[in-house]
Amino acid sequence: MRSTHSPDPKKRSAQARTGWSPEETLSLCGLYAQMLGLQDQGLLGPKKSAGQVSKAQLVNGFAAERGRTKGSVEAKLMNISAARQDLGLPLVIGYKPLANMGADVREAVTTLWG
Repeated sequence: MRSTHSPDPKKRSAQARTGWSPEETLSLCGLYAQMLGLQDQGLLGPKKSAGQVSKAQLVNGFAAERGRTKGSVEAKLMNISAARQDLGLPLVIGYKPLANMGADVREAVTTLWG
């Protein structure tokens, strides 16, 4: 299997996975709540169009702010969906639940919405 990491040691260390802090997870739950609110108002869309907010724009902003990749943020959002689904709560459309969530996600979701 071929590595997706750079052969350059400096770049490779920057690409290394780092765990999510409890604060980051809670902050991402806040973004999820913001998306839910926009979705409920009919203002959340896949692309920025008249009167709508783009999910990609929100995710990219969060990722850039915290030095995360878009993919890692989206995967964590899908973990939040899984925890919310377990509690019978509404989900953000487009973030299908991923069952392989960590205890940090379940704890944050239960604390905020459980």
